[in-house]
Amino acid sequence: MDIRYSTGKIPFRTMTTEELRNEFLIQNIFVKNDVTAVYSHIDRIVTLGAMPVDKAVKLDKNIDAMKDFGVDYFLQRRELGMINIGGDGVVVADGVKFEVKHYDALYLGAGTKEVTLESVDKKNPAKFYMNSTPAHCTYPSRVITYEQANHIHMGSAAESNDRTINQYIHPSVLETCQIGRASCRERV
Repeated sequence: MDIRYSTGKIPFRTMTTEELRNEFLIQNIFVKNDVTAVYSHIDRIVTLGAMPVDKAVKLDKNIDAMKDFGVDYFLQRRELGMINIGGDGVVVADGVKFEVKHYDALYLGAGTKEVTLESVDKKNPAKFYMNSTPAHCTYPSRVITYEQANHIHMGSAAESNDRTINQYIHPSVLETCQIGRASCRERV
């Protein structure tokens, strides 16, 4: 797991483009039969990518939970949201099988111990893009289909910013502890 530390505002102002890219850009997130992870101390978020091609991979494959987070397993005090931007996939979380099709998302609540990811078709592998945040309480794990997500159209072609924002892990779609929320104050 790549661990990135906070950069102060003074050094940030003097960074070159190359230095900014080295500090903040996450590259090569999808590697065959592997899980990549970047932990940012700035907001304690872990960004992960997994591309199981011809075998299942464990979510915590490259994470030392005790060394990196002081816990027995990765999601002991964290929750995780993922979207599958590749072919259809399967996620097994603590023995429960979730079918995560192309453009579907999956939320895994804090306390989920064992997670494996796999593709349905090795010729069209799943590509799971994931984010994990600290969590102080647990909410039920569930799939959010593309149809269940909020689809917010914004901008216009005339302004060269015509786009649709697809909100999967969002308070209006499902309840979470922190992931998908702007701040703790909004929840109170």
